[in-house]
Amino acid sequence: MSGALARRAEHLFDVLDGGGRSACRELFLRLVALGEGVEDTRLRVRRSELASANPSATDAAIEAFGRHRLLSFDRDPTTREPTVEIAHEALLHAWSRLHTWIDEARDDLRTRAVLAAAAAGWAASGRDESFLLTGGRLEQLASWAETSSVELSAEEDRFLEASLARSREEVEREEHRRQRELALERRSARRARSLVAVFAVAALVAGSLTLIANDQSRRAERGSRIATARALASVAEANLGVDPERSILFALEALETTRPDGLALPQAVQALHDGLSVDRLLLTLRDPSTANVAYSPDGRLLATGGTAGGKDQHRVLIWDAATGAKLLTLEGHTADISFVAFSPDSARVVTTAGVPDARTIVWDSRSGERLLAIDGDRPSDLNQGATFSPDGRRIVIAELRAAPSGQWHGGIIRLVDATTGAEIRRAPAGSLCASPPAYTPDGRLLVVPGLEPDTIGILDARTLDVLLRLPESTCGVAVSPDGTRLAAGHDSLDVWDLRTAERLFSTPGLEGILGLDWSSDGRFIATGAQSGVATVWDAKEGTERLTLAGHTGLVALVAFSPDGTRLLTGGGDGTARVWDITPAGAAEVLGFVEPNGINTLEYDADGTRLLTGGNSGTSWLWDASTGARLAGVPDAWSSTFRAEGTILVLGDRVRLVDGSSGERIDTITRTRPGIWGLAASPDGSRIALYGDAGRAVILDAASHEVLLRLGEPAGPFDDLVDVAFSPDGTRLAGISGLATLYLWDVATGKALLRFQAQTGLASAVAFSPDGTMLATAGGDGASVWSVPSGERVAAMAGAGRIGDVAFSPDSTLIATAGDDGLARVWRSRSGRQVVALGGGSTGMARVAFSPDGARLATSDADGAIRIFTLRLQELIRLARSRLTRGLTDDECARFLHLTACTGPAGSGGPTAPPPPPSPTTTGPDGAYRTAIEAAELPPPFPSQRVRWSIGSFTWSLVAGTWRMHQEMPNGFRDDWSGRYTISGDRIRLTLEQWDPSCRGTTISGRWSLGASTLSFADMAADGPAGCADDPALAVWIRALFETRPWLRVS
Repeated sequence: MSGALARRAEHLFDVLDGGGRSACRELFLRLVALGEGVEDTRLRVRRSELASANPSATDAAIEAFGRHRLLSFDRDPTTREPTVEIAHEALLHAWSRLHTWIDEARDDLRTRAVLAAAAAGWAASGRDESFLLTGGRLEQLASWAETSSVELSAEEDRFLEASLARSREEVEREEHRRQRELALERRSARRARSLVAVFAVAALVAGSLTLIANDQSRRAERGSRIATARALASVAEANLGVDPERSILFALEALETTRPDGLALPQAVQALHDGLSVDRLLLTLRDPSTANVAYSPDGRLLATGGTAGGKDQHRVLIWDAATGAKLLTLEGHTADISFVAFSPDSARVVTTAGVPDARTIVWDSRSGERLLAIDGDRPSDLNQGATFSPDGRRIVIAELRAAPSGQWHGGIIRLVDATTGAEIRRAPAGSLCASPPAYTPDGRLLVVPGLEPDTIGILDARTLDVLLRLPESTCGVAVSPDGTRLAAGHDSLDVWDLRTAERLFSTPGLEGILGLDWSSDGRFIATGAQSGVATVWDAKEGTERLTLAGHTGLVALVAFSPDGTRLLTGGGDGTARVWDITPAGAAEVLGFVEPNGINTLEYDADGTRLLTGGNSGTSWLWDASTGARLAGVPDAWSSTFRAEGTILVLGDRVRLVDGSSGERIDTITRTRPGIWGLAASPDGSRIALYGDAGRAVILDAASHEVLLRLGEPAGPFDDLVDVAFSPDGTRLAGISGLATLYLWDVATGKALLRFQAQTGLASAVAFSPDGTMLATAGGDGASVWSVPSGERVAAMAGAGRIGDVAFSPDSTLIATAGDDGLARVWRSRSGRQVVALGGGSTGMARVAFSPDGARLATSDADGAIRIFTLRLQELIRLARSRLTRGLTDDECARFLHLTACTGPAGSGGPTAPPPPPSPTTTGPDGAYRTAIEAAELPPPFPSQRVRWSIGSFTWSLVAGTWRMHQEMPNGFRDDWSGRYTISGDRIRLTLEQWDPSCRGTTISGRWSLGASTLSFADMAADGPAGCADDPALAVWIRALFETRPWLRVS
């Protein structure tokens, strides 16, 4: 409906002449009340207040828009004077021209509101002179009225004129007094008066001009801050896959930039939410000796040692796995540490080092005592690493031989006693890689990478006889916990069946896998690579489940925690990091998991507990602040709180249980087959059951009697899928599988509404807490409907299928759960998206607002329950608590174009002037802005596309990734992103997030970087037919890249 309203309004405006259009603009600006921190709303205005300089044009506009029901008419309840009002709130947001008028005149409207309030007070006082404007306030408003394009009402004009008249009278009285006192010196007096008048006028003019200049200056500064904040937000978004902590830092900088203006850009808020959702970092262990890592089997300790490049880090470090505290420093090696591993009982650590230290050393992991030092077979050997056997009684060591020429030419596998160091057995190896052999969990087999060139050897662990050879060129291996599969990686991740020697899958195209580990449940494989990213893979399918970015160098070794909830990574950047890899790890406030998945999610009345109904047939109560399970209710696949804090559960029977313990209080009725959901009226006196019969049954909660049967027998796929009571309990809304929306009177059973609410299958319905709206959800998105009229208020599309919908406690917001993995928050009356919250790899299933509206709980298909904050200050506080660092000088130079960050890195904001560009610059990393005007898009550019292709553009380029944001004059926004490559003075942009039919299009040309500008030439597109060869695209590319340089944002 909102689209139809906008089209009707635009048509009426188009047929007006020039004077009529001006009158129309002024009319609608009079009918809007600006929202401060909330949305703008319509305003009822007395007809007499709408007099203008062109009364006939105003009357014609009122008549035309009223005839088409875009304006409504009434009478003031006190004076009975005729009033005018915008008929539909949706028109404020759907009609882009009105939205633009409001944005352009917002400052003038605020000033006029101040004048209007003063004029109303004057009128209410009986036009008492003491209410008139004086002094600087009069000068300011009089100057504004002279220069503003916004017209004043007759009352405002009279008030301002009366204020000026009294001011003139006071000046005249003062002048008359002076004349009497200076009668004897008339000539001097006249000269004096002339001078006073001249200076008074000059002062008034100067004061007015100063006010105007100051106001314009403030507007310019505010606009600059907003542009800078947008650029910083774009930098934050572009870094999500590079370094989430950097994203958080730049999002915080964006919010800080506009703090003086009392606003937070939606893009900056979204970037901060996004940064937190991908930032799974729990601990950062900072020390140069952190490239090689190990997790103790009891989960209490971490071991690190060495570097990624053999840079003489001789120390082995033992850390507390929970806090990251450094517990022990083990010193004894004389070369860079090459490998670390714990014994199965976690009591010992075995370590090896590079040339010229060929020893293997065993340490006590609690005391740091050196228990055993095993010399290399030859002092010149390169020790590739050592590991304990599963029983802890043996150690297998891999050593490379050095030829007289200095080249490595094969090696040996040595099996030694873990207590005495005595050698038990040895075997030759032709081409050992830089990692030790791996035992199968039963200790029967040894997997040796590089046993022969391009070969993995499977050896008998007792005799070291070769049992099997796998054709695999790799240096990293890991054996599954059940011993049946082998993961190997280098430029691909390959998984083999050790029983059949069959390769199960391969994921080619990877970049230099260095470390591998298998989770204890066998479901996941983790890899570290030269790209600097650790990846968690599905061990059965070979699909990517999670990427962990943040290391600024390569990721060497990786290790799962014993419970599989964390991953330890060793980097080439002087840090080891511990990450939360659980499905709930992307939560902001809190995350926890119900492994069997859930189908209902609800807060209790005070917001301290969450109730979930599980697919396992058990409903659970959770502590909403800690995620701890408080109580479980068996045989309850659906559940809901009642008003007094008890819980209704649906299983084989409908039962009432205690809200704290889950103990049964009452059995309401036996559940017949096909009933799958229930709802309780707000006062708890009624219970609604619904399901596959297409009907809802209303029960009396006290007597258990059936009061009503509502609805009709259902056809295929048209069962009732959800119901909701109105806040006063008098009505029940229901929605069927084929998206028929019903509204019944609970007292009589009468159908109040029945219509098709969604296209395709539906999933949920919700009543707004104020009782004026219904929300529905389904395959084509969500909709908001007015009650009782059934008129559509807003539509939320573009988020895929929506499985659940919920109103905020104040009815102003709606949350939706989408199958795109995001929970989105929208304005309920405009359908405008506020924020998107996510972090999981599967679709969202349920959403629930906390009773104070400050938080949103979500659940997804994996059973992960996440709680997000909707309060900006809490979001900022959470973000700051997650940070382990501030902005570095390098980041300030690359993205803010400053020589250094002031104070502790990134804490105080950069203040140094931007340096001149270095002649060694290899890429245009940074943030830039430009604009396109309509005149710059001549034919063959289609005129109907011009307004969607112009405006201001902010562009961030970060380490091969770019993101562009467009602000159109009509108030709409758009975003694109992709990747870029540089070769000398040539740049190639690949468009990835764009029109699907044009995805993969590239734009190439020459670039050059100035002191504060980025310029392009010869830019041209290449890609799919019908897209890259579109003449209009060539015009737009020329306007965007070549008309003027991009200005650096600093």
